[in-house]
Amino acid sequence: PLMVSTETLAIAAGLAQASRHPLSRALVREVERRSLAPAEISEAAEQPGLGLSGRHRGEALRLGSRAWCGMEDAAEDRGLLEFAFRRGARPPVVFKFEDRIRSDAAATIARLKERGLDVHLLSGDREAAVRRVAEDLGIESAVWRASPQAKLAYVETLGKAGRKVLMVGDGINDAAALAAGFTSMAPSTASDIGRTAAETVFMGESILAVATAIEVSGKAQRVAKENFILAVGYNVLAVPLAMAGLVSPLVAAIAMSTSSIIVIANALRLGLGVTPLATAGKD
Repeated sequence: PLMVSTETLAIAAGLAQASRHPLSRALVREVERRSLAPAEISEAAEQPGLGLSGRHRGEALRLGSRAWCGMEDAAEDRGLLEFAFRRGARPPVVFKFEDRIRSDAAATIARLKERGLDVHLLSGDREAAVRRVAEDLGIESAVWRASPQAKLAYVETLGKAGRKVLMVGDGINDAAALAAGFTSMAPSTASDIGRTAAETVFMGESILAVATAIEVSGKAQRVAKENFILAVGYNVLAVPLAMAGLVSPLVAAIAMSTSSIIVIANALRLGLGVTPLATAGKD
């Protein structure tokens, strides 16, 4: 963050504690690194797509976008992530963050593209910041300053065009879009509403779980079809023989058990070399 007083930093961090947004958590960690205690904040509330509001000793507080804090956009934008903070009638301050892209993000995008999937980036951040991330990851389609409603409309538009959308998100701003996707995923560190809206919650820090889940689901679908064919084939051959009395009950029982073992053994192939990375988020 920019140089500010320890009091201002503690108050901003106290308000940031009400959110699980990555920048909010980064601000709280900075305060803890400086051995400061976040201030006590009352009436803290998060406004989707805007930021946080609260009160401290009678002063109204806001933390979030420049517009939310009554500021104009910067004349020069280097694409850094930022939070603006307004405390009562005092001049607002801006905290800037140097964001490191996840080490496995580029590999994940590459694996998704190898499967012929289109990748879209939807973000509420400014154009410069979103363009920088999209270029680093090789994402051609990016939308910036997207409100929760804009993200929802984008996903619904893709759905109406016949696309099956996998929505991946972690914030309250993503909840509506997560619920609207054909299917959706969120990390275990996501906001409560984000995890609730997602159909799958993946554990751990690796974003590669997204690509792995798609690959495992494809294998599962293929094995399910193989087992269906095996089951149908067995019944087509065995049932007429049993009805004609050409096999004894003992042979029929052994044949039935053998077919079940074959189907189970075929399904077990899914577990070879696969590490579980995802868990169901809701029924």
